[in-house]
Amino acid sequence: MSNSQADETKQPRNNRQRTSPIRHRPHCLRPEVGFPSNLSACNTAIKTSKSPSSHPPNTVIETTNPLLPNPSRAHAATTTVTPLLETMAGSNNIIGSTFTDLSSIISLVDDKSRIGICLDTCHLFAAGYDLSTPTSFASVMQDLDQTVGLQYVKALHLNDSKAPFGSRRDLHANIGTGFLGLRAFWNVMNERRFEGLPMVLETPIDVKVDEGAEGKAHVASGEEDGHEVKKVGKGKKKGSTKPPPKEKTTEDKGIWAREIKLLESLIGMDVEGEEFKRLEKELADQGAEERKKHQEAFERKVAKEQKVKTKDIGSFFAKGKGKAKANGKTKQVAEDEGSPLSELSDLSDESGK
Repeated sequence: MSNSQADETKQPRNNRQRTSPIRHRPHCLRPEVGFPSNLSACNTAIKTSKSPSSHPPNTVIETTNPLLPNPSRAHAATTTVTPLLETMAGSNNIIGSTFTDLSSIISLVDDKSRIGICLDTCHLFAAGYDLSTPTSFASVMQDLDQTVGLQYVKALHLNDSKAPFGSRRDLHANIGTGFLGLRAFWNVMNERRFEGLPMVLETPIDVKVDEGAEGKAHVASGEEDGHEVKKVGKGKKKGSTKPPPKEKTTEDKGIWAREIKLLESLIGMDVEGEEFKRLEKELADQGAEERKKHQEAFERKVAKEQKVKTKDIGSFFAKGKGKAKANGKTKQVAEDEGSPLSELSDLSDESGK
């Protein structure tokens, strides 16, 4: 970081000119109609609305060979759309969880001026890229720049993670309540090279509700703002073996508004100041129970996988011992019967002396 950049970072946030176009997740594209068709639809929409960005479906990076001709072919039929490859969490065999994957895909696209990547903070963390400390964040940015090129970063998805680091689980949490923590988002919001990029929230907005004596729904937090209540699951009848009713939830889109305000407030905020420390603790405490639950689940999964691996290794050696015993029995029979195998065995024994 240059001296001028360091001076800018120290300035009070009210004196710094910075645009943070954060929005909640858009739902505009349809994976079922195919990638080129989606780009054509976006191209038409952009000509009409002059919108500067699009959000391709994650299915564009399912596999390398069928994918790579698509951007180049679709580019030929459009003029303004830039498809973005989203960083993935790394579950199963999905491509895109490493910077090397993304670099390999981009290298085979003809028009590189119309291809980019979208960084998802939760996915990066789950895939093993730590954004939570200044040192690890700087290391990830250096790796990204050297492997892919920061010029290809065109958008970000801002999500905390319910799952631990390197878990390869795509579980979004509200900002500051997950394993990433508030400091990770301070790092992102104060990264000058991300200035002006579209930032999209995909954080959970379902909140639990209670029903009063008269059957009226109440938001669990005590707020009553007219949200439509939806029931998840059915009630358990007497004598039934069905599971108990699931909790009722309602969508509180105000969560996104509050998180946008929170993220923008981090720009230029002193991480050693009382305001940041208070926010960091409040949000961490809010998500403590959820983090504990997912940490325990992750540890159980790791232990189970290790047990299976140990069992497989034991089975492999057990088979080897079985073969050795069988070979020893054959040798003994040969010696007893004076067969040619006995002679070969004697020669082998002599040569080994």
